[in-house]
Amino acid sequence: MVLFKSLNNEISYGSLLKLIASIIFFMDYFPVNFERGKSISIIGGVNVLDDIDEAIEIGMEFKKSCRKNKISYVFKASFDKANRSSLDSYRGPGLKKGLEMLKVIKNILKVPILTDIHEIYQASEAAKVCDMLQLPAFLARQTDLIQALANTGKTINIKKPQFISPDQIKFI
Repeated sequence: MVLFKSLNNEISYGSLLKLIASIIFFMDYFPVNFERGKSISIIGGVNVLDDIDEAIEIGMEFKKSCRKNKISYVFKASFDKANRSSLDSYRGPGLKKGLEMLKVIKNILKVPILTDIHEIYQASEAAKVCDMLQLPAFLARQTDLIQALANTGKTINIKKPQFISPDQIKFI
């Protein structure tokens, strides 16, 4: 499978995984710690869940590279990409099937799992499977959604939107 073409050079899926592995540097690894002053951790996986075997394969490559370099690793995949530019775009398997897939991936990879949350009701359900919850940038000012994420007791990753300055992000 060819993922990218650049100047008539094709980059295959396997080559891309090797490229990702080759650019990872030495850092701390497990347990994952996102506190200020701690080393960087890698969050990586697939944009949106589709083929579970492919997601596991990508996760295994990340895990192998991170373990080799003593880097903590969190697998990330979305069960629903609600921020599509077209109504016809693939959004993912949905909450129920997506969480089932993430549970299988977590059991196989034995790493923390992160997923995006778009609606209040999704937070508590996703928290049953996932170790971390992520708020997409375009939802960063949704107070009720942020409160629902906080109420789960899980670590939250709020993506910084372009319309919020670095000085303003602390107020979210």
